[in-house]
Amino acid sequence: AAGYADMHESTVAILKTLGLTRRAVVLLLCCETLYLALAATLLGDGIALLLERVLVQRLVPVAEFAGGAPSPFALAHGAWVAIVALCGFAIPALARLSRLPVTAILARDRAGLPEARAWRVLGMLLAFAAIAPWHSGNPRLVLYALAGMLASALVLAAAGWTLVRVLGGLRRQTRMSWRFGLASVARRARLSVLQTTAIGLGLAVILLLGLVRNDLFRQWTAHLPPDAPNQFLINIQSDEVDALRDFLHAH
Repeated sequence: AAGYADMHESTVAILKTLGLTRRAVVLLLCCETLYLALAATLLGDGIALLLERVLVQRLVPVAEFAGGAPSPFALAHGAWVAIVALCGFAIPALARLSRLPVTAILARDRAGLPEARAWRVLGMLLAFAAIAPWHSGNPRLVLYALAGMLASALVLAAAGWTLVRVLGGLRRQTRMSWRFGLASVARRARLSVLQTTAIGLGLAVILLLGLVRNDLFRQWTAHLPPDAPNQFLINIQSDEVDALRDFLHAH
């Protein structure tokens, strides 16, 4: 979205010189976002329907499938996620085009175009808060997870910023090849901190999944009775139980 906004700055400036108002620019961008969300929904729902049919034919070829057609609610849910995600993540980045001064077509600089990062972050958080409870079914768990992720992001950002400052101070004491690399890291401090935080959050999610998996497995095994079976037979029909029991006793 940010790259799209950068590419269309000249176009919006020209349209403003031709009389396009700020409200019209916002409406145009919102309509484009809505069209993109609808196109993504139609494509995603089409792929989902196709995959469902393929999986049903491959996995249950001899059984009767009584599921019928997918619920319209499931298809509408895809549209909801697409629209909310695009509005939360794209609209704040695109909305700054509405504040583009007409003189930008002449000056060719973005000095007068504020970034409004706070609105962009707020839009992302609101989109996440609107989508996540649908998938977890537990809004309190979503709040806990979001608070934990934000706290982790702050800690990672602080650690990344400290590391960037330390590396920037060490560049005078290193060889020339290292000096250029450290100077690049220090010169792009914000980008370096952002990338460090993103990588750290990704690793944190992977580690969290591993911890949760092991914890769930331990809880499950702790609640099993001592004589719980470790082998199972499935798809045994009711008229086959007696013959199967006799076979097992005989062997």
